[in-house]
Amino acid sequence: MNTKKTTLILSCFLLAAALFGGCAAKKPILSPAPVVFDGVGVDMKSAGYWISKINNPDNILLNKQQIEKLNNEYFKSNLLKDILTFKDSYYRKFFANAYKKTLNSYKKYYDSSLSQKGVKEFIDEIDENINYDILSKNGETLFALTVKSSPIRILPSSQVLYSSLETEGLDRIQATQINLGTPVAVMYATKDGNWFFVAAPETEGWIARDDIAFCSKEELRQYLNRQDKQEIAPAKTISSANAKSKNDKTKNPSAAIAAPQEQNVLIMTISPVTDIYEDKAKTRFLAQVNMGTELSAIKIEGGMIQIKMPYRDKNENLKIKDAFVDLSDISVGYLKYTQRNVLTQAFKQLNSPYGWGGQNEYQDCSSFLKNIFSCFGLKFPRNSSSQIRQSANLKNIKFNKETPLAKKAQTIRTNAIAAMSLLYLPGHIMLYIGFENDNLYVIHSIWGYGDKNNTNRTFIINRAVVTNTDLGGGSKKGSLLERITEMKVLSN
Repeated sequence: MNTKKTTLILSCFLLAAALFGGCAAKKPILSPAPVVFDGVGVDMKSAGYWISKINNPDNILLNKQQIEKLNNEYFKSNLLKDILTFKDSYYRKFFANAYKKTLNSYKKYYDSSLSQKGVKEFIDEIDENINYDILSKNGETLFALTVKSSPIRILPSSQVLYSSLETEGLDRIQATQINLGTPVAVMYATKDGNWFFVAAPETEGWIARDDIAFCSKEELRQYLNRQDKQEIAPAKTISSANAKSKNDKTKNPSAAIAAPQEQNVLIMTISPVTDIYEDKAKTRFLAQVNMGTELSAIKIEGGMIQIKMPYRDKNENLKIKDAFVDLSDISVGYLKYTQRNVLTQAFKQLNSPYGWGGQNEYQDCSSFLKNIFSCFGLKFPRNSSSQIRQSANLKNIKFNKETPLAKKAQTIRTNAIAAMSLLYLPGHIMLYIGFENDNLYVIHSIWGYGDKNNTNRTFIINRAVVTNTDLGGGSKKGSLLERITEMKVLSN
């Protein structure tokens, strides 16, 4: 890996200044955003409102093969990594130097629990815990599976750091949050052994030791080898060993008992959050996972689905146990890729809290979209700039600063497909849902926006909302529409 690429991986999450509403002026004034946004009626907060404006909303716009083709583009361009093809050894000549630069850049950051001197001391402690000699040598790759929803950190620490007092709440050390059951390649450990530097499918960074269970690459392959189908076959039955002949009226001749049938069926969590339990009665809670988490189902028992739950034994090795999720929270196989289904999934998350990089298991603009489209088998990279990356198989339209607003709006309205078009501005990405009275509407997870009176005031939204693209008009940065630079249509 060259210096430029290594630095890019480690610093891509430092682009907070580009986040819409996330870049503070010298002395910004923070205020709560209004409950009701201009031009957004009550009905517009319903998926059904936008579905009703679509002709044939149940048409399948991408089939399984087409979705796989799009996913392969991300893998071929290295925006996503296939951990099962990760090399068994690695050598990153410039990694140590690049990481030291990234680490030192955090000395200017902030937390209310630490003085500026305390921040520098904290960074020095991190620096001391990094084994730079190991970072510069050839090493053996280990493989593991996450046993919980896990934060990936840019620094090996749970300490939060913010870019300023005004942006407290946006933890700049947070890279992303990865799902339970995510494969990772483990490359480095801190000196104290509490953190591992890993490659996950969508990013690289540090993960806490307790969050993963080690296994072989073949064990990973077996766990991930799920059948993608639309139903779980019923358990086979065998006649009871005690059943009597058909002529015996004292015994039901059709009496049977369920025989175990080992299955590994792909199921997707489609609720905003899904609880996992140790028991069918839902009395012993195990974990909670976000929308778009892939799980392995064994069988259906009543209204519960029995799944394979990864956990770590006392030796930190991967083991599997039975667990249960409610049938209402999942889809057997990926959802069909229709406008109705995409809008339904998006609006399930309306008003869900904003979380920079998945902080506190919430979602920012890019993870909001990633979770939605995961339900359909579409694999998205972590960053908005990667998600909007031009595709040879999709319609991409770019805008420049000279593009008149009326022309830009008309181009989007003419070419976008509701629920299947992404609108991008530097640092932010949104899902287009339709238009009303010539206004373009989006659903997105957003932190805040500027005051229309061109002051230093920032209005904090901090959740997933429906707005039109005039939001932020008159502010120093301009409206969403003014700032949109690219559109991508996720349909052929």
